[in-house]
Amino acid sequence: MGARKAHSLISQVHDPRNLARAWQQVKKNKGAGGVDGMTIARFEQNRDHYLDVVHHKLKEGRYRPRPVKRVEIDKPGSIKKRPLGIPTIVDRVFQQALLQVLEPIFEPTFSEASFGFRRGRSTHQAMRRIWGQLAQDGCWIVDADIADFFSTLDHEILLDRVA
Repeated sequence: MGARKAHSLISQVHDPRNLARAWQQVKKNKGAGGVDGMTIARFEQNRDHYLDVVHHKLKEGRYRPRPVKRVEIDKPGSIKKRPLGIPTIVDRVFQQALLQVLEPIFEPTFSEASFGFRRGRSTHQAMRRIWGQLAQDGCWIVDADIADFFSTLDHEILLDRVA
């Protein structure tokens, strides 16, 4: 991707209308605040100011995400806990704004067999597809879970690979 295309994309991300749409989605999703203690309600009280700050930081290349707030939540059907990182409200607005720009570009390139974390796709649709494949091909299904995969992933190596 050329510099002009990348510049065009970041301009779309920090466009005030895109940020406003992103905020509406973050507000709708609710959720707890991050390490800075900012809540949805407090952000909403001074929304225009916070969105303007995000806009200028992104435009000037000064935006830096904050560390996530680490909490542990119950793992369904288990006594084990699952680590969860809660981003700040501002970081969620940025992430949503980025998603709104990148999703229409990349969504058409994803495999039709991919269902995880995709808008308009569900676990039920994935199961229907699996059952259809089983009935048609008699194929095998392997259910695997890599223990603590995301929490043990070396993020430095990952960033080197995708940067």
